Amino acid sequence: MNSRPRKRRKLHSNDTPHQKMQLLEIVLQGVGSLPATLKTNFKAGYNVILGANQSGKTTVFEALLAILLGKKPGMELPTRGIAQTQPSRGGITIKEGNTVYRLMKDFRSGTILLSQLNPSTSKFDPILKGWDAVEDFLKRSLAFPSIAAFESLFTLSSRTLPSARKPSYQSISSPTPEAPSRPAGLTLADHGSFLGDEEEEKAQEDTPQALEAKLSRLRSELSHAEEVDKIEFEHGGIQSRIFELEKKIGELDEADKEIQKVEEERKKYKFFADLPEGIEAKIASYRKVNEQRAREVGQLEFEIDELQRHVRAVVSGPFFKEKNFIAGAGIALGCLIASRVAAAFFPWGNYVLLGSFIGLVLMFYVAWQDFEKKDIGNKLQEKIQAKKEKISQVEKRFEIEGGVVKNLLRMTRLDAPEDLKLELENYKSLGIEEKYKAAQGKKQALLAQGDRATYVKERDELRAKAGALVERLRNLGAAAKEVNELKKEIRQIEKKLKEMKGAVTPSLIAAPQAVRPGGGPLGDVFTKARGVLMTDFPTFKGYVRDRFMSCFSTLTTQAYTLDDFNESGAVFFFSSALGRRITFEELSPSLQDIVFVAFILSILEIISERWKGPVLLDDPFVNFEEGVLMGVGQSLKKLGGLTQVIHLSSKGGFATLADNTVSLR
Repeated sequence: MNSRPRKRRKLHSNDTPHQKMQLLEIVLQGVGSLPATLKTNFKAGYNVILGANQSGKTTVFEALLAILLGKKPGMELPTRGIAQTQPSRGGITIKEGNTVYRLMKDFRSGTILLSQLNPSTSKFDPILKGWDAVEDFLKRSLAFPSIAAFESLFTLSSRTLPSARKPSYQSISSPTPEAPSRPAGLTLADHGSFLGDEEEEKAQEDTPQALEAKLSRLRSELSHAEEVDKIEFEHGGIQSRIFELEKKIGELDEADKEIQKVEEERKKYKFFADLPEGIEAKIASYRKVNEQRAREVGQLEFEIDELQRHVRAVVSGPFFKEKNFIAGAGIALGCLIASRVAAAFFPWGNYVLLGSFIGLVLMFYVAWQDFEKKDIGNKLQEKIQAKKEKISQVEKRFEIEGGVVKNLLRMTRLDAPEDLKLELENYKSLGIEEKYKAAQGKKQALLAQGDRATYVKERDELRAKAGALVERLRNLGAAAKEVNELKKEIRQIEKKLKEMKGAVTPSLIAAPQAVRPGGGPLGDVFTKARGVLMTDFPTFKGYVRDRFMSCFSTLTTQAYTLDDFNESGAVFFFSSALGRRITFEELSPSLQDIVFVAFILSILEIISERWKGPVLLDDPFVNFEEGVLMGVGQSLKKLGGLTQVIHLSSKGGFATLADNTVSLR
């Protein structure tokens, strides 16, 4: 065992240009037991899609693979319970640099269409149709690895772990069966039928005349297939636009439902809607303000009562009803009568008339005093009015400072501002107003792009066009073969005809030597990783070794040290507990899974230095022990810092480390 630490080798920046492919969202319609329309957004970094068992995690995972990897046996999604008249399809939105693509697949027909976002129209324009063309585009423009390499390295589920696989056996190369030899003494001239019927027919088919006839037939089929392909491409573009319109209609419907839901919540707390700023401070100071108002109003009312008592004391009634006035009038009248009588009998009788003057003076005094009292009463009334106006000012000030709170208490039928404060805190904790404003803002943003009626009208028109195209396809009939396949076959026949005519001497081109596949689960991983990194095994080994030990020590505390691993996938450890070298197969199944995951994560870290693609995980750690899960989460968080990770899981603990969490309901 060589225990000397190895220096990690770094990738050169000029090996492969850095490219980043990121998934933005997936939209599914009519798939399995999922909702009629499911939309899930992804972000850069570590994404966790939480869901309980049977919530549809695996269906979403399979949909991602079915769309991203094309049509593959055993990968088509179940459409159980979905009427044949309803669409069953899915689309993923992909971002590479500043360019956004949408890859859409019809799960019933297997048709796949690639569109590109047009920034000027904000619509997706179809650019390619058919998996062969799409796969070539992904590899050429997005540096996408081979499908087999992506499956082995960038996807992981509990079914792909070593513990879930059947025991593998080392493949033993069997001897190549010898071709049957011709019996001795026989010649083709003597035994013309020695080749057999099939061989003889094949020989006849390889004549120039037969090849020319076949070439003519294939060209006719190609013309038909190109016409069918053109219509299907146009139909696919229309379906893509219908898909986009239905998505926008669905978003508007969801926005309306969200607004309606929030409005229902607002009705429960209608008294708290549109409250002024600083209402909490008003509630807190309400009792103090109310007590101050009561004191001021009480004092003013007391002063008004005192003034009114003075008014009543001063102004007692009309002055001619006063006793003094009546007495003065009696004196004046009596003296007048007495002077007339006395003058008739006595010479001094006229002097009695002087008594009338005294009575008149008394009457005048009473009248003047009444005038003074009225003046005093008027002044007292003015003071009373001033006090009443001051009370009005106090009440107005109270209405400004505490009127809103007073009305809230009245409408909510609460007795104390403390109770109102608790109710308001409960209302604000629900965030209803924020939800309402957000829902309204979302609706307005959607309406800025277009209204529902416009979308529905365009969708119905496109459906009519799509129906007409389907009718044309029905009249044309299905193409026997795909366009690329026919073109390939035509090229082969044309080449063969030229060779027969001696126009071209076929050259022998040495095929690139393939990397020899490994024997076990890790052998296949090593082979695919070397193919992506385009490196030999010693260099690959230098890349992986130290990263693996760092990741492995994060996942487990087991006392094992990586001793060696070879090209075929054999891995050896040194066990300090046993004091000897052990093989991968000697490890427990759970530890084999940890080793496998550690190698995958280490390799993905290395690949992410060259190509940053989405890593898709379908709850592969569901059976891991709780003590291991924290290390797994930390490793995935670290990997999320290098490339996008989409982890579908039933373990809520991963959400605490995620950059983006989505729940499947």
